Amino acid sequence: MDLADFLTARIEEDEGFAEDAVDADHDWRVEESTIRLWPEDREPADGHLAFPREAHARHATMWSPARVLEECAAKRFIVEDYRAALHAHRTGWDVRSPRDYPLRALAVAYADHPDYQPEWRL
Repeated sequence: MDLADFLTARIEEDEGFAEDAVDADHDWRVEESTIRLWPEDREPADGHLAFPREAHARHATMWSPARVLEECAAKRFIVEDYRAALHAHRTGWDVRSPRDYPLRALAVAYADHPDYQPEWRL
């Protein structure tokens, strides 16, 4: 598995988790240290998640399913752009050149994955 394939697989995993969590009828909102689905039309036990501090709740809302899907789309664009450039310039292009640094930078987030290769580190 090369770096682009590795990233594509991780992006697909992230997209799958986010798509499973998408709720088109509700947004995530922070109220003190609690994340609530908005508008609230569910029982409180089913419609909120409490955190120890407001900073934790705000951080968690930054990773809402909608945002994760947007980030996956951006990462996919970077990977596909790299693949297209690699294909167009295959002759004489060392794939370990600085041109793969954007992919290597994206892969850092997945460094704990068993398929991650140490040579991908920046």
